[in-house]
Amino acid sequence: MISDTLVVSPHITADDVATALAPLKGIGAALVAGGHLATTPLVLVSENLHLSITVATDDAALDVEENLNPVPGGGSATSDWMLYVPVPPPLASVLATAAKQSAHLSVEPAPDERQVESASATKTSTTINLEALKSLRSSS
Repeated sequence: MISDTLVVSPHITADDVATALAPLKGIGAALVAGGHLATTPLVLVSENLHLSITVATDDAALDVEENLNPVPGGGSATSDWMLYVPVPPPLASVLATAAKQSAHLSVEPAPDERQVESASATKTSTTINLEALKSLRSSS
């Protein structure tokens, strides 16, 4: 789901995502099997994208209708995307080591959606050169 969402962006390739997530190999299964992702999500963040991923386990998994389609907003993702991974105590040191191996993994708390929207709005704000506008106006 993470890769399918990000690769619709012109800035990100499937190889980029695979390389960035490689340090989590085997750890994802432990997060799911331990039920850690049932209550605390993985959070994928990039420009105009804030995706929380939880995984139902046990009997709850039988009642879920999965939607594995790419998530809207993935097309605007930038190469500075980040996956915030929850840190249950039994996996803390393994996850900390994995996060150090990839610039796209973090064990820090994920920003909430409003923080992402605010940062995105700040990034896309435009500065207007009033002097250039005045010179255009005076030359016409």
